[in-house]
Amino acid sequence: MINWSTCQAIERSADTLSGAWQFKNTRVPVKALFEDLESGATVDQFLEWFPGMNGDRCSPCLTLSKDYPSPRTNPKTRSYDVRLDSKMLPNYDDFLIKRFEQPDEVRTFEKGKFETVKIGSMTIGRASYEPGWKWSTHVGAATGAALCEVEHVGLVVSGCAACQMKDGRYYEMRAGDLFYIGPGHDSWVVGDEPYVSLHFLGAEHYAQRNR
Repeated sequence: MINWSTCQAIERSADTLSGAWQFKNTRVPVKALFEDLESGATVDQFLEWFPGMNGDRCSPCLTLSKDYPSPRTNPKTRSYDVRLDSKMLPNYDDFLIKRFEQPDEVRTFEKGKFETVKIGSMTIGRASYEPGWKWSTHVGAATGAALCEVEHVGLVVSGCAACQMKDGRYYEMRAGDLFYIGPGHDSWVVGDEPYVSLHFLGAEHYAQRNR
C-alpha cells in the first residue's frame, strides 16, 4: 500500500468520517484523479474538470503511485505512465459527499439539461427544464424517438410537469411528488415556472444520444 502521508500535496479531509485524502486547499479527493485516469481520461482533462487543480498538485501523487505497479494483466497506462490498481487508491468508500455543482456528467439539450452524479453504486440525476420544454421535441427528436423508453423513479423539486403514457393516460407531477414512470411516455413542462426533479432510477441512460 502507498504511504500517502509522505505526499506533501495532500491532506486528510475534515469533512468525511473516514478522513479521506484530498488535495490541499481543495475539496477534490485524491481518489477522483485515479478513477478518472483509470476510466481513460488524461491528466489535462482532470484539470479541466476541477478548475482549482493544477499539474503541480497532481505530480507528487502520480510520482508516488509509480512505485507500486499494478498486478493486473495488461494494466492500463495513462498520462505520466501511471500503472493503476484499486489497491493503490486511498480508501474513503464508507462516507462520501458529492454535489450537483460538480456533476460527473452534464447532458444538454434545447431548453434543458440533465446532470448526473455517481455515488456509491448509484447514478443520480437532476433534470432542469425551462418552460416550453417537451421530451419528444427537445430530446427524442435528436434520435428520432417519439417516446421515452427509460424507466424513472424520482422526486419533483420545483415546478410542474405532465406525463402522457403511450396509451393516452395523463398525469401531472408537482413539487414534493415522488413519481414512478414506466417506459413508453412523453413529458413536458406545465406552466411558466422552470421544472427541476431528481432521478434515482433511469439516470444512467436518460437523454443519451446513442439510445
